[in-house]
Amino acid sequence: MDDGRYRVRVFGKENRSEDEIKENTIYINEIFGIDNYTMPNHDFPDPYCNVIFISDTKLFINFFHGYTVTHYHFIWDL
Repeated sequence: MDDGRYRVRVFGKENRSEDEIKENTIYINEIFGIDNYTMPNHDFPDPYCNVIFISDTKLFINFFHGYTVTHYHFIWDL
């Protein structure tokens, strides 16, 4: 289900239940207390969010919140 929230799903090699998947998902909108209005350009339908592995256990995550015209950047340690 796509509800417009930014989320990062963490994958492994094992099969998981839907509950386990939700438990290990990073819900960025809730962490930063922002709504789901994240489109940087009204003519481009995709939200702006990038996730890059910087090590085996750390992610660099950045996203744009359109309503406040703010870029967010942070490192997430899995």
